[in-house]
Amino acid sequence: MKKLIPVLLPFGQKIYQTSSSGVSSDAAGLVEWVLKENRDKTKKTLDLGSGNGIIAIMLKYYRPRWTCLGLEIQQELVELARTNAALCGLQIEFLQGDLKEADFTGGGFDLIVSNPPYHSLGKHRLSPDRERTIARHELYCQQMDILNFLQQQLKPAGKAYLSYPADRVQEIEKNIKNIDLKINGKFILAGKNRIGIVLKKV
Repeated sequence: MKKLIPVLLPFGQKIYQTSSSGVSSDAAGLVEWVLKENRDKTKKTLDLGSGNGIIAIMLKYYRPRWTCLGLEIQQELVELARTNAALCGLQIEFLQGDLKEADFTGGGFDLIVSNPPYHSLGKHRLSPDRERTIARHELYCQQMDILNFLQQQLKPAGKAYLSYPADRVQEIEKNIKNIDLKINGKFILAGKNRIGIVLKKV
C-alpha cells in the first residue's frame, strides 16, 4: 500500500487517500449537486469508480437512509474505501470489478454518481504511476462504456451525475444519440474547466 494522506471531510471525520489518487474538488461538487437535487428518504445509489470511497461516504453520511454501493477496478482502492467507511461508522459495500463485466441484480439504481477517467487515451501523457494513470486515463473503460453502463443500470426514473472536462461534453452529446439517455442538466464544478452533467433515460 502506498503512503496514505489524511483528508478532513466537511462533517469533521478524517479519511485517507493515497499519494497517487488525490481527492479532487469534483467529488465535493458532485456530492453537493446530488444532495441539492435529491432529498428523498430512500434511494439505491452507486458510486461508479469509487476510488477511496469519498463520494459514497459523503452521500451516506448526509442521506443515512440511502443504500450506497461503490464499484472500483483497483483492489487496493477498494480496501482503502472499506477502511474509510469503517472509520466513519458507515455501512457501505465496496466491490472490486470492471464496469464492462458488472452484473447487478435488483432492478437497477436510482442514482449513479461518477468522477470517471477523463483523459482519452493518446491525447495526454501517461503517468508512470499506474494507479494515477488508471484513475485519470481511459485505460480500462472509455466514455461509451460508461454511458452504456448507465443505460443498463439506471432505473427508468433514475439519474446519473458525471464530471467531465468541458471539451468532452460535445462528445457525450454525440454518443448519447445512439442510446437510451438524454442530458437532463449541466452545472459548473470548482475544478478547472470541469462540467457536471446529469443524465436520465429517454
